[in-house]
Amino acid sequence: MTMPKKIDLTGRKPPPPPARKKFLPAAGWLGGVARRLIRLAALFAIAGLVFYKYVLPELAPTEHLTGNQSALAMCGWEMTAWKSYQANRSTFNFHQLSDDQKRRIIMFGLGEDFLMRTNFLWGDDNGHAVVIVSQRVYDNVPTPAPWNLYHRNPAHAAGYSDGTTGLLSPEQFDNLLRYGLEPLWSLATNSNSNFRIFKQ
Repeated sequence: MTMPKKIDLTGRKPPPPPARKKFLPAAGWLGGVARRLIRLAALFAIAGLVFYKYVLPELAPTEHLTGNQSALAMCGWEMTAWKSYQANRSTFNFHQLSDDQKRRIIMFGLGEDFLMRTNFLWGDDNGHAVVIVSQRVYDNVPTPAPWNLYHRNPAHAAGYSDGTTGLLSPEQFDNLLRYGLEPLWSLATNSNSNFRIFKQ
C-alpha cells in the first residue's frame, strides 16, 4: 500500500536537495601540492644562492683577498712589522733597520708597488700622515653587491702614521705630497745605498 504524497497547502516551493560535494581526484590534489612544494624549493634555492654569493663573503673573512682587500691588509701588515722592528720607539727610520728587516719589508710589498715613508713619527700629531700607499688603483672596496647597485669605487689603499688604513681617491693620490715617500723598488735598487736587493 503506497503512502499518499504530502500536499503543501502554503504554496511554497520545496527546498532544493542539498548539493553533492565534489571531491578532486587523488592525482589532481597531489599535483597541486607538488607544484607548491616545487615553488617553495625554488624560492629557498634562490635565497640560498644570494646569501652564499653576496652576503656570506661580507660576513666571513676569506683567504682569497683581491684588489684593495689585499692591498689594505698588506698596508696593515707592513706597519705592524715596522712597529715590531723598532719597538718602544715613537719614530720609524727605515735606514736604521737591519739588512734582513729591510729585505723583508721590500720583498713583501713589491707586488703592490707601494710607496713608503722611510722616516716619520708614529701617531696623529703630524696630521694623520700617509706612510704607505699603493700606486695601483682597485675598485672592489666596498664590494660591489646588489645593495649598493654594484657600485665600484676606484681608490688607492693607504696606511697612516696612527696605524690605521684607508682609501685615497685617484684625485687625492694625485694631490698627495710625496716628499719622503719612496717606491720600494728604488729602495731595492738604489745604487747610492750600501744595501741593495737587486743590482741595476
